[in-house]
Amino acid sequence: EFTGETMFKPYIKDETITSPGSVEKVILCCGKVFYDLKYERAKRKLDTKVAICRIEQVFPFPYSDLRKDMSQYPKAQVLWAQEEHKNQGWWDFVKTRVAAVVDRHVEYRGRAPSPAPSSGTKVMHDKEQVTFLEKCFS
Repeated sequence: EFTGETMFKPYIKDETITSPGSVEKVILCCGKVFYDLKYERAKRKLDTKVAICRIEQVFPFPYSDLRKDMSQYPKAQVLWAQEEHKNQGWWDFVKTRVAAVVDRHVEYRGRAPSPAPSSGTKVMHDKEQVTFLEKCFS
């Protein structure tokens, strides 16, 4: 339940970016993975070079909000990041929609396709998480 000035936003731009011209990479994501990405960005001291934006409502797709925000980053590399395996998250739904808005190639960063929703062990999950974050910021 929302109270006060709070409201749902289908698209949340990165409010921390003060100089959009210095952004080299835009990471688009959905959900709680944002917090892992934000932590990793700070750890790597990439706060001015990487924007992290959230698509929180994929249908109806927030074309106009995304178009308006992405126009600030005309030369930035664009990624879609998800913790889910490639065949289980939102990637298949959003890839053509995002590409149509940004008018350039959108790269996928996440786990490889898998028939199982999890890796099976905490050790394997932790390794996959480290690899995932490395791919997002390399």
